[in-house]
Amino acid sequence: IDRNIFTPLQKHGCNVFHLDQCDGDGVTIRMDIADLGKMNEKFDIVMCCNTFEHVLDRNKLGKLLVRLTKKGGYIIVTTPQMFPYHGDPIDTYFRPTIEEQRELLSHSRVIEKEIISIRKPYESRGIFLPLLAMRILLIGNAFLYRIRGKPVNIWKELMAIFHMWKTVYLVCQKV
Repeated sequence: IDRNIFTPLQKHGCNVFHLDQCDGDGVTIRMDIADLGKMNEKFDIVMCCNTFEHVLDRNKLGKLLVRLTKKGGYIIVTTPQMFPYHGDPIDTYFRPTIEEQRELLSHSRVIEKEIISIRKPYESRGIFLPLLAMRILLIGNAFLYRIRGKPVNIWKELMAIFHMWKTVYLVCQKV
């Protein structure tokens, strides 16, 4: 994200703030997403990438993203639509349609929307693995999550592992 999104934006003179609950390369604001309501800043662009499936109150998150955006500013959201369970820190199995994602961003209008199919092999901690090998590992993870008492639907999980992964991509403008 830092290399492909933040650095090019910074080279074009944009101030970029990367919020994450964990320290990491390019993280400028370390905060739990539940504490977003404490921020009073208004931003021209707010990006929320693959986060909605990790929060319990999606409606609150959607409202906060809109609140943090200046009038006329943009909100860019991606959320997995067909993707295996990934409990880091939790996975609520929220796999929305475009309309379900859009409903969470009230007081904004859709500028662009798409379902993006993921065709490239998965990269994990800098080690490239063939897609088939990665999917086999994900099957094992699904069973481990289930054994540990996580609410994993094994049938749904197998469908997600063996289908092409998809992401909902949405760009909205605050009105």
